[in-house]
Amino acid sequence: MTYTLELVDIESVRLHEEHVPETARRLAKKIQGDGIVHEAILVESKHHVLLDGHHRLEALRALGCRKVPAYVVDYDDPDIHLSTWPGAVPVSVTKADVVAKALSGTKYPPKTTRHRLREPLPKISVPLAELM
Repeated sequence: MTYTLELVDIESVRLHEEHVPETARRLAKKIQGDGIVHEAILVESKHHVLLDGHHRLEALRALGCRKVPAYVVDYDDPDIHLSTWPGAVPVSVTKADVVAKALSGTKYPPKTTRHRLREPLPKISVPLAELM
């Protein structure tokens, strides 16, 4: 799988799923305490649709970050697998559904979609100060 690690403008990222505010608050406290972001979000390259990392994004937004570390990928890559979490409604979604949802401005409930990669992406270490 081909990807690039970029510092993306936080306002350019398009969401397709809601987040759980309390989870984002806890994560923001942890990131602020560490002073470092250890895991990048995952976005598709054409529209910057957020594929994974809704809580990380919202935590960084709450901390006042203008940039977010992101692995940018070609969503058509067959190494990116999409499913839904157990108990999710809808039960099935396609990659086209995810992009359409993000472009429409409406969102699925939290933990609807599950993106898995054939191989895990590397951990990162980006100082919080670089994202402000």
